[in-house]
Amino acid sequence: VLEVTLGATKGEGGSRGKKVVIGGATTPAFYLFEEAPHHPPVVALDVFDTEVPLPKAIKTHVQEVMGDPAAWARLAVEKFGADVVTVHLLSTDPLIKDASPADAAKTIEKVLQAVDVPLIVGGCGDPKKDASVFKKVSEVAEGERVLLSSLTLDMGEAGLLDGVAKAARDHGHVALAFTAMDLNRAKELNRKLYEFLPRDRIVMDLTTAALGYGLEYTFSIHERARMAALMVDAELQHPVLS
Repeated sequence: VLEVTLGATKGEGGSRGKKVVIGGATTPAFYLFEEAPHHPPVVALDVFDTEVPLPKAIKTHVQEVMGDPAAWARLAVEKFGADVVTVHLLSTDPLIKDASPADAAKTIEKVLQAVDVPLIVGGCGDPKKDASVFKKVSEVAEGERVLLSSLTLDMGEAGLLDGVAKAARDHGHVALAFTAMDLNRAKELNRKLYEFLPRDRIVMDLTTAALGYGLEYTFSIHERARMAALMVDAELQHPVLS
């Protein structure tokens, strides 16, 4: 499995205090009796740019910073020790606030100034809006090597994927390739991204599902991807975000 680096330090053209390396596996998951992981799993803590309904057990700890993503990110790092922070730009959703790409970029600027850990930038799930947001965020976060979450085949159908992938390449970021528990589609999306991005700038999200397909099917998809990677299927040799 390829190694992918999130975040760039000052010496690398960014402003992060540290970077995080994921991937590098040479055995199936949890085969600790064969070899210790080259890089242990990393947990990213979630931050939202607008108030969202949360379970009381979580809300109790973050209610003072809800509505202020920079302060929320600082809390995640300073109090909870987050190695990576995911900023969900839900306010850009046309069905919520329809915030502009410029507004989203300002939010990311503030979070980058508030914390020095690598960032994952999450969109709203609308392909057209996410494409415009990711392009603007890529410019503002030049050289920070953020993970753009996520690029999809739907963007390709709308003619938007190439532009987002180019923006990620030109501004030094990493792309999260999102597909819904279908390895053939995962390979198809990765092939499209190879036209623009180096292979070590791509992470896969194969999706997890607790209902419907069920967790067992989810596990099997991840296992099949790892086994294919170890059997030298280059299109599936990317680390996974879940």
